[in-house]
Amino acid sequence: MKALKFEDLTFEQKIGLTICATPSLGDRDLTGAIEMVKNRMLGAVYAHDPVALRKLKDVADYPLLCICSAEGGVDEATIPMQTAITAAGAKEEYAYSFGKVVASILKKKGYNCINGPVVDMPTFGNAPAGGIMRSLGSDVARTTMLAKAIARGMHDAGVLSIPKHYPGGNDVPFDSHMREGYANKTKEELLSYRLVPYIEMIKDGLLDGIMPAHRLCVNIDPERPASLSRKVLDIIREQGFDGFFFTDALAMMGIVLKYGEKDPPAMHIGAGGDLSLPWSVPVKEAHANMIDAYKRGIFTDEDLDNAVRRILAAQEKVVKYESIEPTYTEEDLKNIERINKECIYEKVEEGISPSISKDGRHFFVLMVEEQHKDCLDGEDLPGAAVGFYNPQKIAKYIKELFPNSVVRTVTQFPACDGSRLILEEQTAYDDVVFMTFYKTEAYTGREYLTTRIVDLMDALQSTERIVAHIHVGNPFVGAGAPYTPRYINAYCSADSINYALDVLAGDLEAKGIMPYDVKFFEKGHVFY
Repeated sequence: MKALKFEDLTFEQKIGLTICATPSLGDRDLTGAIEMVKNRMLGAVYAHDPVALRKLKDVADYPLLCICSAEGGVDEATIPMQTAITAAGAKEEYAYSFGKVVASILKKKGYNCINGPVVDMPTFGNAPAGGIMRSLGSDVARTTMLAKAIARGMHDAGVLSIPKHYPGGNDVPFDSHMREGYANKTKEELLSYRLVPYIEMIKDGLLDGIMPAHRLCVNIDPERPASLSRKVLDIIREQGFDGFFFTDALAMMGIVLKYGEKDPPAMHIGAGGDLSLPWSVPVKEAHANMIDAYKRGIFTDEDLDNAVRRILAAQEKVVKYESIEPTYTEEDLKNIERINKECIYEKVEEGISPSISKDGRHFFVLMVEEQHKDCLDGEDLPGAAVGFYNPQKIAKYIKELFPNSVVRTVTQFPACDGSRLILEEQTAYDDVVFMTFYKTEAYTGREYLTTRIVDLMDALQSTERIVAHIHVGNPFVGAGAPYTPRYINAYCSADSINYALDVLAGDLEAKGIMPYDVKFFEKGHVFY
């Protein structure tokens, strides 16, 4: 299969090559995408549905860019998001194995580009912001080393890397899915910190594409977010980046609330970008919108030609990498498992054991979602309904490790009876172990434990009843809870939760490090 030639393309084909379809969203877009591929009028497909991907590849006679996001891995290479790589000791060999195994699996499924690694570096102090679990931490040298290792693994498996979300990190914890976020860093500050991973990856030939964020860089371009700003995109071009820009989903409210859904793809091209992801707009409609925007002068022939040439260059890379056999070793798979096991972090009060007695009569409290408050004695929950955090499975494992203990649930917003029953029943037991969780997801905004959960924990701690707090997910969220003598941070996978319980039982040593500078409450802190 050969890449398309620039001189053979019509205007309509050039327009189409700047668009990425999302056929997994419905048959109407799949049908339109298939038609456009047949006419060599589509640049890329972003599909997590292998069936839709195969249908498109079956009709493509050119190297369509097939993009997938795999921040938490895939199949046997699943981890609890990329923060776990850092938490597991920030080891270069672990990061490389993750990139290589994930890319090998996805290449066998038909993908040739991975939308990663995530190289955002948060700098918002102790504010719990959405998306933090997706990053490699806030240390620039460590993030650079790990990002390069992940991308190197992807390349060695024959897959292109598209790191995100340029220029990297909010200065306020706003979720771009809900509203426009912004960053205060100047160009000089970006070059000295947040853009270092990108610049170092350019030097090593590891930066095939970049996904810019829908974030307003107020001290560089106070009018347009990074994904639509030539001033912001040009900063990395000036550092030697000659790959392609690929927008994040343009259906996010950070874009739509200000610009609608029709013009942003064209605005991206007009800003020096290359490939847009309309997301919720059917691909043929997006194509027509682009032609209309061209007629209205939103981008020029030169803008379009530059974008198309960069897309064609990416296609040529895909052809070059086709001959690479996607393979990995047993040691690579062991490294994936080590990430899951070694990411557990424990903070223990000086002078006490990191574990609690297996034979003790402990009162375990599991924070759960409202629909699972009465789940422990009910029918089995379907795994898809709860994902990594299945209260029934967690309770079963707790009973295996601590046979004389009981497990109760409390919702994220406990009502009167919920808190009262917990407070009353726990008095009959030796002590309390409290488990909380927070999964980073789009459209959930800032991440905190609810005030009601904090008040319940604080009430228990007024007489020092909680001997251990296990938090699953964002450590900034866990740090918002009252002080406990043992704090264990697990990450968002079922295996990680079990390993955290193993640590509490004394069956596993916690080897994890904290990826961020997290400030925990000191003993004696009072919540008012």
